[in-house]
Amino acid sequence: MKKLLQFLLLAPFIFLSSCGDSGGDDSPSVANDCLNNPVTAVAESQSDANLGQSNGSITILAQGGTPPYEYRINGGDFQTSRIFTGLPAGDHVITVVDSNSCSVDLQVRIVESVGNVPSFSAEILPIIQSRCATSGCHVAGGNAPTVFASHAQISASAAAIKARTQAKTMPPSGSPQLTDGQIQLIADWVDAGAPNN
Repeated sequence: MKKLLQFLLLAPFIFLSSCGDSGGDDSPSVANDCLNNPVTAVAESQSDANLGQSNGSITILAQGGTPPYEYRINGGDFQTSRIFTGLPAGDHVITVVDSNSCSVDLQVRIVESVGNVPSFSAEILPIIQSRCATSGCHVAGGNAPTVFASHAQISASAAAIKARTQAKTMPPSGSPQLTDGQIQLIADWVDAGAPNN
């Protein structure tokens, strides 16, 4: 099957248009329709992924061709929704196909953002210092098996800290407890890879 290709470069998106690639009619009349009324697509909106997470999103705006359109991402199954969520950072290829099997590929880059990750130095460390690295606990000579004095020491125990703070067994009973907001900050920081930010 002969493909008719048209390249358009619109930073930061890359388009690759083709006709009759989805198993539909690839007759000259359909091929001409694809050339005369091509499908185009742009990322109408997108959101970054938080550091270490798959929570980016892309919303596609398709025009031209012959609606209705179907959409797929990275060679997956086609869907009628133009919204893709749960995306990790990196390059993603969205294919849009119209009812005549005219299609266009759009490459969109999801950026990894550290902007929404709680700050270790400004938010996490003060919680640890005031609630965990206290006299008799996570300090040198304390009852706890680990000392929480540096990022290296705290991040090495990040998963355990998240699990115990969510179970509300850290700090221990009788000590000042964490607020729900502090517990969520710790969980978000750990889920982002416990960065030294």
